[in-house]
Amino acid sequence: MSEISSTARIVSLIRTLADPIKKFDIAALAQLFRTSERTIRRDLKELKQHGIDIQETVGPKNHKTYALDRSSLPPIRLTFEEALAVFLGKSQLSAFHGSGIENAAESAYTKLRVWLGESEARYIEKVAERVYFAREYGARVDQSEIVDDIMIAIEDCRAIFIEYQSANSTEPLTYDIYPYGLVEHRGSLYVVGHSCHHDEIRTWKMDRIQSTDLSPFPFQRPADFVIGHYFEGAFGVITGNITKVVRIRITGNAVQYASERKFHSTQHTIRQADSSVIIELRLNSLLEIKSWVLSFGSKAEVLEPDELRKSIAMVDSRKFQARPI
Repeated sequence: MSEISSTARIVSLIRTLADPIKKFDIAALAQLFRTSERTIRRDLKELKQHGIDIQETVGPKNHKTYALDRSSLPPIRLTFEEALAVFLGKSQLSAFHGSGIENAAESAYTKLRVWLGESEARYIEKVAERVYFAREYGARVDQSEIVDDIMIAIEDCRAIFIEYQSANSTEPLTYDIYPYGLVEHRGSLYVVGHSCHHDEIRTWKMDRIQSTDLSPFPFQRPADFVIGHYFEGAFGVITGNITKVVRIRITGNAVQYASERKFHSTQHTIRQADSSVIIELRLNSLLEIKSWVLSFGSKAEVLEPDELRKSIAMVDSRKFQARPI
């Protein structure tokens, strides 16, 4: 069985040492995390250097055990609403399932639960259980090691090789990329960064990455790259170079659905005298908006741009399932 990646191991080590009852020696920790005693000693030293108070207890025959000194942690003062928000937010990390990010959230949740007290924590959990998040789920296989490798590459600004099976290719290809960040969209994770093969910024769906190989070589992350700005013109995660005004007329019983939510940051919803609405957006890619329009069937009409209108006209919208109203 392979050694747990460093990011996941450090996060899990903190959570393990936070156990209020158990104490672990070096050998037990090494066995638990499938690594060497030397690596565990190095991890403990690193945690201490970062201000995390690791308590060392010396028992009979100089037997040393370790635990997180919870008495040294600063007090956490939260309102009921703030604590509830944290508990609810934890359920939104399905895209990071099994990764260091989810483990970090679990560790934070455990610490918060300790400070709240058992009765208060149980009450907040009971309230949180009354809220259900209907969502799509991402990868159907365990990709925790891939996510952790990508996270390490992002944090350390290290190049990484990914074996990637695109939707249009018959076999996976290997790409050398400089990852800049992660994007969550509809239950799936995407990594955005510079593709050395294409010499441009691209986005890869994490579900389609079959394997990763971290490179020791660093890269320089562009100082002006802001992930939120990069996706401003995308309807989802696909970006382009030319921004265009998109205007779509929605009619019939689809009007209420289209009017009651905002689908994009640039959206303007304009009500018409005939009870229809016009959705106006500014996008730099038309690929994802095309499928969205087709999902409305005959209840959506593209007013502009002309290229999107013509593209929609060429497709038999009856092949697309109507959007639930």
